[in-house]
Amino acid sequence: MIGSWGKGYATDAVRTALAFGPLGLHRVTAAIDRVTAAIDPDISASQKIVERLGFAREGVLRDHVFTNGD
Repeated sequence: MIGSWGKGYATDAVRTALAFGPLGLHRVTAAIDRVTAAIDPDISASQKIVERLGFAREGVLRDHVFTNGD
């Protein structure tokens, strides 16, 4: 919601998801060596969130359509 913008809720949500890891575990397993974030390049606030949490931008995915989560 617009009234919640800038309050850090999204940053906290991503940080919590990363801390709990897959399947709700309190640790990220050794089998996971990479976490990716697919963000619309026009949404700079979302880009700032993941950068703040240590993500590094590696490139831009072009001409791709996500279908059924794939």
